Amino acid sequence: MNLLEYAIKMELDGVDYYNNQAELNKDNELYNVFKEMAKDEMAAEFGVRKEEY
Repeated sequence: MNLLEYAIKMELDGVDYYNNQAELNKDNELYNVFKEMAKDEMAAEFGVRKEEY
C-alpha cells in the first residue's frame, strides 16, 4: 500500500467511524455532528482522489 492508498483508506475509515457514532447517537444532538463530520471526511477523500488524475 502506497502513501496515497493509505491516506484514502484513513479517510474512508473516518467516514465509517463517524457514521457508526451517528447511529449510536441518533436520539440526541450528536447525531448531526457526526453526520457532518462524515460528510467532511468524504469531501476530503474525494479531493485526494480528484488530484490523483
